[in-house]
Amino acid sequence: MHAPSGTALCPLTARTAHGVLAIAHNGNFTNAKLLRDRLLLEGATFQSTSDTEVMLLLLARMGHLPLPEAAAQAMRLLQGGYSILLMNRKTLLALRDPHGVRPLVLGKAPWGYAFASEPPALLLMGAEYVRDVRPGEVVWVEEGRLQSLQALPPEPAPCAFEWIYFARPDSVLDGTEAYEARVRMGMELFREAPAEADLVVPVPDSGIGAAVGYAKASGLPLEFGLYKNPYAGRTFIQPTQELRDLKTRLKLSPTGAVKGKRVVLVDDSIVRGTTSRRIVRMLKEAGALEVHFRVSSPPHPLPLLLRHRHRGPQGAHRCGEERGGDPSLHRGGLFGLPLGGGGQAGHRAARLPRLLQRALPGGGARGGGKARPRASLGRRPGGRRPPAPPPGRGGGRSPGAGPA
Repeated sequence: MHAPSGTALCPLTARTAHGVLAIAHNGNFTNAKLLRDRLLLEGATFQSTSDTEVMLLLLARMGHLPLPEAAAQAMRLLQGGYSILLMNRKTLLALRDPHGVRPLVLGKAPWGYAFASEPPALLLMGAEYVRDVRPGEVVWVEEGRLQSLQALPPEPAPCAFEWIYFARPDSVLDGTEAYEARVRMGMELFREAPAEADLVVPVPDSGIGAAVGYAKASGLPLEFGLYKNPYAGRTFIQPTQELRDLKTRLKLSPTGAVKGKRVVLVDDSIVRGTTSRRIVRMLKEAGALEVHFRVSSPPHPLPLLLRHRHRGPQGAHRCGEERGGDPSLHRGGLFGLPLGGGGQAGHRAARLPRLLQRALPGGGARGGGKARPRASLGRRPGGRRPPAPPPGRGGGRSPGAGPA
């Protein structure tokens, strides 16, 4: 096993019966600790704390199977949201979890096939987008031939935050462009929470799409009342509040467009609310008469399935406490949707945003229409998940696994 400089950076590599395997992984295995403990009892050794290494060691123990079938068997043991690229010297494989939580796309170029988390990355490689890897699917390329098998039955529940924030605006995920979805979220946000104001100001860069939609729906002019320093990094990932405040000051500064104006400030999300409070304060200090804060994603009461955890309604509450007496604070509304598995035992309603349902695949129509993949912001209430299928069940080759 090799982990660069003792870290868990991808790709991880290992010498196995399949040859030297390399794996790159976006997401989380939520049962990684359970599987890790089981592997340790069976004599496995780990060189890192990465959950990615769990899958690598599962594959190493399936050397008697062809690599695509070994990958499918490992998927049946793993739970969580993930997209994975796996390769040895002969075969390149792409895997996506049965809920399609994380995106994964296939591209074709004159020199062969390519996989990426988003279509824009394919363009950089000179490849054309072909299709999304389906939830629960294994796609592989061997000797120039593209093949696939359906390892697990698809239960689409993609992560809504891909369209809210993670994805590049020009990405098309599961048939919906991220920028288009963000604009539609902003339009829906205006319908939910109009404000008497003079202009709309986005929080750059991730709030721009929703602000464009809010401005379109309201008829208010869109002004860039905040300048973003292109060399400043993210604020919410800084380890201390002092560093987050410093990053905010370095990252954003108000422009003269807000002086003497009633402002609708539009952002995509609130994490802790600390950056939002400071931005509102900066606009007031720059001469804004009022600041109406509008956020296109809702507070959510359930933890995310993956690493990125929000603090839910607390962020909105704490931001509202110090908004300087301004007239309004609003986050996108909520509604109930069944999560993922239909009538399966243990599946309950998850709380998801109305505006997301209208902005994501199958949105727009407010009543009726075909069922579409469900967007998921978190686990079921209580954090329960359906049990993992036994190693030999829960999936299998689609009839005659063959060309993708």
